[in-house]
Amino acid sequence: MPKTLLPWAYQSNSGRTRVASLERLVNLLPEATNTAASGTQPIVVSSAPGSRPFSNLSDNTDVNQLYSLDGRLFAWTRKALYEIQDNGHSTAIFERNFGRDISVSDGVVFTDAGFRLNQMWFSDRGDVFIFDLQTNDIRQITDPDLRRVGNVAHLSNYAVFRNSDSDQFQWSDLANFDSVNALSFATAESSSDVTVHIEAFEGDLIHFGENRLEVCRLTGDQDTPFAPLTNANIEIGCANGRTVKRLTRDIYWVSDDLRVYRTAARSYQAVPISLHQGLEHDLFKHGADNAFAYVATMEGHSFYHLVIPEANRTWVYDEQTQLWHERSTTTPCRLTDQNCDNGGYGKHLANSSVMHNGKAYIGGTGEVFLYDLDYFEDGSQPILREATTSPFNFGWDGSIYRSVALEFQNSCDDIGERNEVLLQFSDDLGKTWKGSTTRPLIRQKHHTPTWRNLGRGLRRAYRWRTSYNGQVVFLQSQIDIDGVNDGRN
Repeated sequence: MPKTLLPWAYQSNSGRTRVASLERLVNLLPEATNTAASGTQPIVVSSAPGSRPFSNLSDNTDVNQLYSLDGRLFAWTRKALYEIQDNGHSTAIFERNFGRDISVSDGVVFTDAGFRLNQMWFSDRGDVFIFDLQTNDIRQITDPDLRRVGNVAHLSNYAVFRNSDSDQFQWSDLANFDSVNALSFATAESSSDVTVHIEAFEGDLIHFGENRLEVCRLTGDQDTPFAPLTNANIEIGCANGRTVKRLTRDIYWVSDDLRVYRTAARSYQAVPISLHQGLEHDLFKHGADNAFAYVATMEGHSFYHLVIPEANRTWVYDEQTQLWHERSTTTPCRLTDQNCDNGGYGKHLANSSVMHNGKAYIGGTGEVFLYDLDYFEDGSQPILREATTSPFNFGWDGSIYRSVALEFQNSCDDIGERNEVLLQFSDDLGKTWKGSTTRPLIRQKHHTPTWRNLGRGLRRAYRWRTSYNGQVVFLQSQIDIDGVNDGRN
């Protein structure tokens, strides 16, 4: 049988049906190619961004939120609000004794009134504070008519407050965000439904309810400035407001049926984008109560990251390719370690993100990082990258695998453990993996790492791993096999 291309790994599945879900990409991005020009498969995989250290904060707690306004960068930990300078120096500008830790899943929600009004709000899902960027003063909104707040949105000089554990929302006086009239409130009109999040989006106000989404639009009437938009409701709810994120001109969330949806600006059509073999399996198994999301954009890629703490996993959707991969900060995983098998990687270090001055920043534990495609570690931790194929079979009774070759774009000059790629294979649907032979990723003309005499297998899956400290681009793999004759014509 002539050499043929190995069925490649395009995204992460890792769900219930192992024969269909071993395909996996960890810390590798799927990239679309022009196959006619490149001669490669339609999808290649390359290095996911690393986490370049940028700023250490004085308390070693989770960075729940990052926010950028008027050229200034802010970070909220479980204990304090920090401002971070361009050189990475941080200063605590507000501290609050909550009497308990505010977890990443609880969160602190930011919004702002734009740089002209120079005001930024943040809410700890109870009280609301206003930060004046001109005076650097922080004050709490103490209007007795303001009920307990879940989160805040800003639309056309109104501050809109979602009332916790209800279907009501309130709004401030026009351009006077400290003042709330007791009669300035409304409810979700389509049905009685607890609102878990509100979002100002492309001039509309979207109410994410537990069972449905409702869209309101400005009326121009100061007494009733918001009114439901007829025929714009979406009969899909939201499981957790912390999963709602805007990315370019789309908005993403985890629904009440535990799937990830997206809707484009003013389309009012919800499109499911999650995979039943992977992400949805984690959501159904662990639920979405503590899930949270963050987004980032760089070099044409726009990423929606969804963290499921109980699954200890970070799923990432790439808007460009519309494919999912995983991000993980391993503790420490060498190429041949079995403790990283079968979902043992762990989630990525990031809890939050923000775009600031054209760059993506992410928040970890007591530290802020620059999310960087040209940095190849998470902090100082090597990044273990993995591409795993689904099981396949070229013959009824299996195949004899004479060789497997890996084509890659660029590599390093030196030979060493960090500069090698490991091939392993499984003949039992990923329960065990065989092979511990590495090949160097060296920059030589016509060099292709090749593994030979790999035996006979049925429904075999292959995986490649590397912790190379540089850019990795896996193009495709070529396999040389002999089919086994089972006596059939």
